Amino acid sequence: MLIFGAVAGILMGYFMNDQDNPVSNAELKALLIENQRLLAENNVLLHKMRRSALWATVFRLAWFAVIIGMPIALYYLFLEPNIESLRRSYDVLETGATNLTGLRQFLEETQP
Repeated sequence: MLIFGAVAGILMGYFMNDQDNPVSNAELKALLIENQRLLAENNVLLHKMRRSALWATVFRLAWFAVIIGMPIALYYLFLEPNIESLRRSYDVLETGATNLTGLRQFLEETQP
């Protein structure tokens, strides 16, 4: 845009000072062709920047999905089976402790 402003400023300078700087059609045509080339180059760069921003957003979202999803996946794949195994072991231990209490009562009742 800065280049376009400079070319526009040059053209305005030519048109504002008609008496001092006569402008030929060839000069105007050359300036307009240069302006058109610069605008096309600017458009290509702008499209590259937009595409780069789009890919950056896609990869950023994928990264956040990995960061959030990794702990959940690790829990369900590794921790949950181990925690379930520990819970079952605790239930067996608790049941055994209850049976020991019942055994103690039985022994106390059978002894005279």
